[in-house]
Amino acid sequence: MWLFLKCELRFVCWLLIGLMILNSFVYGLAKLLAFPSYFIWVFEGSLLALALYICYFIYQFLKTLIFGYTGECKNLMQRTANWLSNLT
Repeated sequence: MWLFLKCELRFVCWLLIGLMILNSFVYGLAKLLAFPSYFIWVFEGSLLALALYICYFIYQFLKTLIFGYTGECKNLMQRTANWLSNLT
């Protein structure tokens, strides 16, 4: 489960960094080309979408903790346990 969470958090962090870079680039370009401010709201919406994804991730994490592992997490945990047992 922790491997799953680590991969998921890494994906969210890189997505957030990428969106922030894209957002600042587009904001600067829009200011340079004198676009109206509503053009920039589209890219602010991408940050809102990322925030919703993070909320969904937290919801899935809490659901997994409360109701037990899902099948995907069980498979990942079993593969991880097998891999660790092969190391020793």
